[in-house]
Amino acid sequence: MNRRMVSTNILKSSVYVRLSEILEDDKEILLAQRLFLHLILNADDEGRGRLLYPIIKLEAFITVPNVIIGITDDMLERWLKIIEEDGAIKLYEVGGAKYYQMTGEYRDWE
Repeated sequence: MNRRMVSTNILKSSVYVRLSEILEDDKEILLAQRLFLHLILNADDEGRGRLLYPIIKLEAFITVPNVIIGITDDMLERWLKIIEEDGAIKLYEVGGAKYYQMTGEYRDWE
């Protein structure tokens, strides 16, 4: 298991700010920010990771089990698109499997 330390600079990142500007519901903002943090923590040393939605739901939101039920794949895709539009990740597919690559300020958050 990788151990990754994340700088508190992430809380001031453009991604966190953008999510709070675009999303209207406070709960949704916090969940989307949590998803972003999960992507950073679970990326490999090159900043890449696989997007398996059922696993993401379980791992990223494990401490809020009642919320997991309400999180849809469409919600995850919407949040991922916002994060990608901000330049923090690049989404791509290989053989039908979905992946992400951290970009931008990624190294500043570690």
